[in-house]
Amino acid sequence: MKIKIVTGIVFVFVISFLFYWYEYRPTQIRSKCETDMELTVKGTGKTIEQADFSYKMCLRSSGLEN
Repeated sequence: MKIKIVTGIVFVFVISFLFYWYEYRPTQIRSKCETDMELTVKGTGKTIEQADFSYKMCLRSSGLEN
């Protein structure tokens, strides 16, 4: 009986961790980088290409793209 409970708890923990790592975390990082990109374009008058480069660099520094 205890093995089933421990297995269930471990399963829930693993599923929660995988959801966080592959769904929630990337969404939050992309949202932050998009907000930074929009502020960069409005605040400094950079071109869209420069802002896109900054967006990609933000993603890379956060570990989402290579």
